[in-house]
Amino acid sequence: DNDERNLLIKPLRVLKGMLTQFVADYGPIRPDQSLPLPTPVINALLSIPSGTLLGSYTLNWASGEGKHLRAMLETGLQSGIRLDEATVGRSHKWDKRKMSRRSLSWRINGQIFASPSPTQLSNLSEATRDGAILLPACSKCDQWDKIMFFPFQRLHSYNACAALRDLELHRPIMSLQTREESPLFTLEDGSPFPASKVRSILYHAFRHESVRAVTPAYHVGPHNSPRYTFHSFRKTFATCLRAAGADRPRIQSM
Repeated sequence: DNDERNLLIKPLRVLKGMLTQFVADYGPIRPDQSLPLPTPVINALLSIPSGTLLGSYTLNWASGEGKHLRAMLETGLQSGIRLDEATVGRSHKWDKRKMSRRSLSWRINGQIFASPSPTQLSNLSEATRDGAILLPACSKCDQWDKIMFFPFQRLHSYNACAALRDLELHRPIMSLQTREESPLFTLEDGSPFPASKVRSILYHAFRHESVRAVTPAYHVGPHNSPRYTFHSFRKTFATCLRAAGADRPRIQSM
C-alpha cells in the first residue's frame, strides 16, 4: 500500500539488484532510439508516389488529407514539433491544447494576417520575406506562446510554409472563431489526424523500397528495421540547428 507500515526500501533494493545483474550479464542498457533523417531519406520519403500502398493506407499527396499529411511532416522537419502536438490519441479527442488553424497566421508583404485570402496565399514571395507563423501547442514543460516562423522558399526540397499554404488553399477558413475550433492537421472528413495512423503510415513509408535504398546501413536496427519514427523529425531539426551554429541552450529553448 506504500503507507507507513510498508516501506519501499526492500523492493527498491531488489529491483536495483535485478538491474545490476542484468547489466552484468548483458552489458549497458542502450535504448533503440530514433535517429535524425539524412537529406536523401527526407527527399525519398516526400517523393513516394501517390497510389503507393503503405500498409492498408493508399497514399495520395494531391488529396486534402495528403496535403495535411505533407504539411505535418514538413512542419515537423522545420520546427521539431512532437507528434502529440499535431495529432490526437486513442480517445480521438481534440481540444485547445492542440494546434488549430487559429494557431497559423501569415506574414505577407510586411503585414500579419490571421486569415489571409486565397489570392494572398497564392502570391507568396521570397522577395518580401513572406512566411507562415505558427504557435506551438501547449508543452508539458512550457505553457508560454513562442512563435515559429517558416520562410517561403520556392525551390527548397521541402518547405513547411509552402505545404501549410497548400493546406490553407485546399480548405480556406476565414472566420477566426471557426479557425480556433478547427484542428490544424485533419483527415479528409475534417477530423483530427490520429497519432496511430501517422505512426502506421511512417512505419511503412520508411520501409518503402525507394527510402530503404538511401537509408545508411548503420541506421538499420534489429530485425532489419530503419531506426526512424516521427521523433526523427524533431532530432533532424535539432541536428540542423547545431550544424548552423546554434548552441545547446538555444536548441533546448527552441
